Amino acid sequence: MEKLLEKLNELLQGLSPLAAIREYELPSTMPQYKYKFNYSPEPATDNTQQAPKASGKQDHEESKTNEQPKVEEQNRSDLFVSDITTSWGWGEATNTSFADENDFHDRDRYEATSYSVNLMASDGINIMYSTVEHSQHDIIAYCYLDVRDDNYGRADPYRAWYLPRIVDMIWWNSIDKFVCATEAGIYTVEYLNERFKILSVINGRWTNVRVAANTENIWIHVKEKIMIYNINFVLVRSINFDIPCIITRESFCITDNLVAFLVIRGDRTNSNILQAQFYNTNMIRLRTFDVGLGEAPCMIRTDGRNLFFIAGGEEMFYIMSSDGYKRVIDLGKQASCLAVINSRSIILTKSRSDLELVRY
Repeated sequence: MEKLLEKLNELLQGLSPLAAIREYELPSTMPQYKYKFNYSPEPATDNTQQAPKASGKQDHEESKTNEQPKVEEQNRSDLFVSDITTSWGWGEATNTSFADENDFHDRDRYEATSYSVNLMASDGINIMYSTVEHSQHDIIAYCYLDVRDDNYGRADPYRAWYLPRIVDMIWWNSIDKFVCATEAGIYTVEYLNERFKILSVINGRWTNVRVAANTENIWIHVKEKIMIYNINFVLVRSINFDIPCIITRESFCITDNLVAFLVIRGDRTNSNILQAQFYNTNMIRLRTFDVGLGEAPCMIRTDGRNLFFIAGGEEMFYIMSSDGYKRVIDLGKQASCLAVINSRSIILTKSRSDLELVRY
């Protein structure tokens, strides 16, 4: 058995550097777009306790999802869909391993979630989100946005979250799981066959923790420190890094080559200025750009290449490159949380409010 375990460990070590590579047929010239706005005004614990607005049988490790039809429209949070396209003229065309960018063509203008959304992340097609509206525990739920799925149009499958509140949430494509950061540690959530499976992967006692991931590693930022783990959640590096007290770190994200922090700093007029700070992977600052006015909470996410998306808590949504080129989109609704759906679609929300899908 010892020899067998040694052979298995050698095999795992040999497989860990490998990564799947996808090839894409790209056009030789960059397509040209115009602005087009379509707007309408309008470890897990026992899970036997019932969650609001939906019902389902749950056990310690997995939760059977709800098979009831979607709740009535007035009891749901609206998902507002707009269509915004633009000609960039800079940067590399985004083409990550998300769903096809045409998935949201010819859609109804409105979608809905069964519960109000606090935080969310996307697996490239649909979203998982957390809600805090239950008085005794939080909830995680999965909203189907893919109209081809049989579950589209039904009540969002859910599971009661009896763990500490989720303060940050991402999708990690390298392990095909959602990652939830809490003040008691890091948890993965696997949604498969209409069931949620929650696993504790990193223990810790932190305040104001934030999480980000690239191809090889997951980064955890807490006060004065960044901890870097591999895909097996083994600590591989620790960097002393503190945000000056005159500014407030709100969110961060990473690519394979860059680290982007979204911070808020005050000015002499008592306005909150959003600032994007870019670092290399050794946390040496490369450049800093003022983005615009904003308020906490706010969020920055990336397509994994050279585009960064910023929701600043106001009605303005920002798309930036690491060189500082910026596009500003007037949403008409406030947004403080966002997720990348696919190569041309971003979904935004204001906590405990409605959602908006932006095509760019």
